[in-house]
Amino acid sequence: MWFKKKQQKIESYEAPIVFPAGNLSLDKHSRTWQFIEKHLKEELQKAREENDSHNKDLQQTAALRGKIRFIKELLDLPNAKDKPEKKAGTTEYDY
Repeated sequence: MWFKKKQQKIESYEAPIVFPAGNLSLDKHSRTWQFIEKHLKEELQKAREENDSHNKDLQQTAALRGKIRFIKELLDLPNAKDKPEKKAGTTEYDY
């Protein structure tokens, strides 16, 4: 039965987006980016609607939230700095 299942700890992992050396530029006015942005926004809406349905377990919900976060990061690429700054004493990057 579902209520006898043992809860599992879910560990998160954040993989930083690593930019190639040199200047990074993404033309947010290009037709290519407009196509990608439109597709990502559609996927984000679908993922949000799926996340709002209440028939997901903890792991499915966590996976959907990760997908939503990743899509948001992709949508924010035109605003990213050229090179991420590594936070002192950690493996995290400051974008």
